[in-house]
Amino acid sequence: MRVTSRTRAIVFFIALGACLVGLAVFLNVSWIVVNWRRDVPLVLGIIFFGVIIAGVVVNTIFLVREIRRNEQQDSFLNVIGEQQLIDAIRQCWASLWTGRAVAYRRRRRIEPSEVRIAVVVQTMVPADAAGVMFTANPITGARDQTVVDASSGLGEAVVSGAVTPDHYVLDADGRLLEFSLGRRELAVVGRAGGGVEQRPGGVAERLLSDDTLQALVALGSAVSRHFGQPQDIEWALGDDRLSVVQTRPMTALPPAPLELSRFQRLQGSI
Repeated sequence: MRVTSRTRAIVFFIALGACLVGLAVFLNVSWIVVNWRRDVPLVLGIIFFGVIIAGVVVNTIFLVREIRRNEQQDSFLNVIGEQQLIDAIRQCWASLWTGRAVAYRRRRRIEPSEVRIAVVVQTMVPADAAGVMFTANPITGARDQTVVDASSGLGEAVVSGAVTPDHYVLDADGRLLEFSLGRRELAVVGRAGGGVEQRPGGVAERLLSDDTLQALVALGSAVSRHFGQPQDIEWALGDDRLSVVQTRPMTALPPAPLELSRFQRLQGSI
């Protein structure tokens, strides 16, 4: 099973959320035992927010499962020539019966007779930079935010978890809300005779310009509108042109954050 940087980040938030839930439960129970008679509304409010925290953790766990479910079969990059293409297709077919794929289907009680695979052949994008993009925030559930992970070379470095990518959180207009500079430890690049190789990476500066980020947000919005729901998109940037390599729905997205009025926020602070 490939462990991506997205999965590692989500697992971190799961652990953090579990600690917060445990602390909240301990404090809530202790406080309720002592104070429940004096302020019933406040007690109910604490219980309510405890349930919300637990719900976010549960939704995040489902998101991890969804990401893992979509990483069962193999893919091959920079395939050159007819014989390499035929070999790659055969290996894709064979990956339907790897130990991890069979074990996953057994756990999910999926019958072997129900399994089918189609191999998609795409034109290779000679990417200078590539990565993944969520058209909604997979951690907070905010539908008006786009989250982008990017690294040098082909997107395989990001998807496989081989690098710590640059991380961007953007609003609906493509304005940068959050940014963390990745280490970009290596770059996956195509070889002249086919296949890929790893080259040393390194970080000098932010990888994506403001114009590229805005173009990514616009592209992601168009893809989401086309499919009618938030998308998990793999993208590539080559020769100053953005390409969508793959997209799939974000089916395990947390609920959108509650929009509170000024009066409600004031009440909550009392």
